Amino acid sequence: MNYFIKSIALAAIIALGVFIGIYVSNANRFFATQCYMQVVTDSEDLGSGHGDWRYQYQATCYTDQGREMETTFLAPKILKQKAYLRLYIKGGAVTAWEEVGFNRIPPKAAARLLAPHTGE
Repeated sequence: MNYFIKSIALAAIIALGVFIGIYVSNANRFFATQCYMQVVTDSEDLGSGHGDWRYQYQATCYTDQGREMETTFLAPKILKQKAYLRLYIKGGAVTAWEEVGFNRIPPKAAARLLAPHTGE
């Protein structure tokens, strides 16, 4: 019986450790607004004084409901032109981003990305 309790306790501790590890590695994505964009402008090189995150992008992105947002974010490299990105935004700041295929963009955001920009 004592061995069984110790085994359950050890399994619970391991599961908690895995959960905390996953949470910490993805903390910038939890409860963030997801916004989608296409890289169509060149970055601004901020120089080596910003460490690895030296390329700044200004972009218009769209939520899954098609709402437009203006944002600025940093990247450690020059991003591929025409690439689609999913941005994670918390408190008005981009906390994480990842490249996604067009087929993974929600329909309302995809429609806004394909629509010609009228400069409104």
